[in-house]
Amino acid sequence: MRRLIVLMAFVLVVMILSRSFQKNAKTAQPPSPPSIPVVTAVAKIGNQPIYLIGLGTVTPFETVTVRSRVDGQLMSVGVKEGQMVSADDVIAQIDPRPLQGTASAGAGTTGARPGDSGERKNRSPAVHNPV
Repeated sequence: MRRLIVLMAFVLVVMILSRSFQKNAKTAQPPSPPSIPVVTAVAKIGNQPIYLIGLGTVTPFETVTVRSRVDGQLMSVGVKEGQMVSADDVIAQIDPRPLQGTASAGAGTTGARPGDSGERKNRSPAVHNPV
């Protein structure tokens, strides 16, 4: 009977040790990450939209103030918003009729005085020369 109890204790210890080794062997290997499906596509050239969402203040590197040299009604706009322009590009066209009227009125009066024929005579004071 004593041999039977020793034998059963030995079998019980072997079973406990074998279970603990099996658990350690399973935890030693890290679990594999889930598989990610791979999708292929044809590459293409084009603008890719980038959206940034956040709070804050936008500060430009440079600012430009655009003012007109003359006033008038806008007839056409030659550029679109965001378009790059150079120094000689026509940005907008205004109605030229009011400016042509002002220019022609000013051209007729340059150098003329009321009562003057437009020619200036070189008048010098009379010098008396005794003979």
